[in-house]
Amino acid sequence: MLDEIIAAFATPVGSSGLQVLRVAGPGSAELVDKIFNFGPLPDFNKKRVIRSERRIAKLKGYQAAFGYLHDINDINKPLDQVVITKFVKGKSYTGEEQVEISLHGGAALRKETLDLVLRAGARLAEAGEFTKWAFINGKMDLSQAEAVMGIIEADTYRQHQAALRHLQGETAEKLQGVKERVYELLSALEVDIEYPEYEDFALQEELINSNIDFVLETLDKVVKSNKKGEVLREGLQLVLVGEPNVGKSSILNALSGEDRAIVTDIAGTTRDSIELKIDLGGIPLTLYDTAGIRETEDPIERLGVERSKELLNKADLLFLVLTPKTKSDLEDEIDKFLRLSAGDRDYYIVLNKLDISGDYYSNLDSWEYLKKLKEEDKHFKGYLSVSASTGEAIEDLKDLVINYYENLSGSGANDLVLTSKRQQHLIESAFEVFKTIDQDRSILPNDILAAALRQGLELLSEITGENVSENMLDDIFSRFCIGK
Repeated sequence: MLDEIIAAFATPVGSSGLQVLRVAGPGSAELVDKIFNFGPLPDFNKKRVIRSERRIAKLKGYQAAFGYLHDINDINKPLDQVVITKFVKGKSYTGEEQVEISLHGGAALRKETLDLVLRAGARLAEAGEFTKWAFINGKMDLSQAEAVMGIIEADTYRQHQAALRHLQGETAEKLQGVKERVYELLSALEVDIEYPEYEDFALQEELINSNIDFVLETLDKVVKSNKKGEVLREGLQLVLVGEPNVGKSSILNALSGEDRAIVTDIAGTTRDSIELKIDLGGIPLTLYDTAGIRETEDPIERLGVERSKELLNKADLLFLVLTPKTKSDLEDEIDKFLRLSAGDRDYYIVLNKLDISGDYYSNLDSWEYLKKLKEEDKHFKGYLSVSASTGEAIEDLKDLVINYYENLSGSGANDLVLTSKRQQHLIESAFEVFKTIDQDRSILPNDILAAALRQGLELLSEITGENVSENMLDDIFSRFCIGK
């Protein structure tokens, strides 16, 4: 239980129509009554103001009051006209008694108001302290608390939707079924350990197999979706690679809808990589337009080529941009760039300048070279012919990226996607524990098996906060903004 009053602005610094100051803790209403009077601002020439007999402390929950803030020692020194909203203990965001003050925006007023509330007896809230108290008071579990920050930081629709699903309790709900199976196994094990002489209580092999299989199958889906979560958290890194003057800059401009890269007919125009963050179908996407990779005597261009090669190693996905004049040229160029960028990077071949290409662009599906490439290279995801200059097939190119994200790790639309690094680490650790149990369960004594199950259960419980240390809580909420 919070034993002091905390205060902080819930809205960011800057000029705005309104800003909101949160005050929470026992006696919050009484504190605000010291600096608030019901009714309109006093007339400028009025010599003496009579304090209203109404009090914030006497309001019921979810009630608002119109009035003005004033100096703590002088009701005749108004600060601003405000609206106060009262929340009673147990019915507020934090679960504590809480008052929210809506006042006009502005930096000077912000500082004066916060100073006034602190002088009245509150202390400045720590980062994330309001949400921390919401968790401590059972208003939300830890995965929901982390989702609050996810919603605040979301730049794209998919980021927001993922955070919203966690805030709605999806994480706890999906993991509850797993934990129930583990609890069932633990209960049976405890009986078997306690009463080994009674055959009626003997642990059934079928129960172990079915429960462990369910746990592994469920956690395997979540672990496989971690790549999606990583993309939502950090963005999909898409690198455009190819020789000079194949239209990489034009494709970047077409994908982004902005003329960010200079486009000319002169080879080697892009001498350094260009980085651009965009929202593509709700996916946070970072586009890199690289310097054309070729042998060059120009020292500046050479540095750009080296940087392009470095970017290949950090890419999630490559677009190999080519403009060959014949199928033979195409084979040579693909082989050349595969030697450069081969490895564990997924890639699409993008054949640009469709508007001026030869006829062979239209019948590549039957070409044995590409068929063989598809069969032998799991990282080759396909090809597409486009024209960056006319815009032809650019929407199809965008769809390639969206479909690539949707099919990451083969996870489905309804699978749980964790976006927190902490949660991902815990789910992977729990999965490894249960995999070990599955491999060794036939040789493990029941007491050791029970201990291993508890270990896995504790890791799962850390995700939603049933089993978490005070230091861990401090670390998690320190990443929040003050006022949340």
